[in-house]
Amino acid sequence: MSRDDSGPQSSWFGDSGSGRPTTLDDQFAFGRLWHAFMTARAAFALVLFGLFATIHGLSHGVPAWLVAASGGYALSTIAYRFWARPLAPGAAFSTQWLAVIGVDVAAFSVVQSMQAGGINFTPLFALPVLISAVMGSQALTLATTAVVAGLLLIDAWPSGSQTIENSQGWTQAVLTISGLSIVAFLTNQLSGRLSREELAARRNRMEAQVQTLVN
Repeated sequence: MSRDDSGPQSSWFGDSGSGRPTTLDDQFAFGRLWHAFMTARAAFALVLFGLFATIHGLSHGVPAWLVAASGGYALSTIAYRFWARPLAPGAAFSTQWLAVIGVDVAAFSVVQSMQAGGINFTPLFALPVLISAVMGSQALTLATTAVVAGLLLIDAWPSGSQTIENSQGWTQAVLTISGLSIVAFLTNQLSGRLSREELAARRNRMEAQVQTLVN
């Protein structure tokens, strides 16, 4: 993949273009964003687990395996929040996005297809889309949005005769996909600008330090 000087060119979890790993201390703003997103993932996972456990305990409205799966998902998000140490975001497409975005998309698609408790879980898909838009590259953002769009369209596909409910579900899916696409594009553009500004600020600070040493 070609590289330029318009911004950091490392993968989300990879090394920087200079050969030295760029840690969260070097990317202060993105470090806080990363911690916020990982904390939000853990919070969503705990809410899902508590919701399914409550529904199962009160009315057996959800299967036991879904409660167990949501508990495993919650444990994985908590472990990832405290164990993982990502590096600076960049333009390279890293396969390690599966550890975060892929897991989230898979988990949310399962609960959405189950329609557990008669609840619509479509808004949850905004989380992996935002994570990819803020912390990932444009390719990662497009891929995540496309996967989410495909899952929503499959879920809204009429299973029988064309009814009013099916038409409403199809319309809701199209509107949701359009909204997620717009949000993902704008967020990715803002994230790229923030990344370039932080890179420029670090370069200016290093040049000032070198000039001070020279003087």
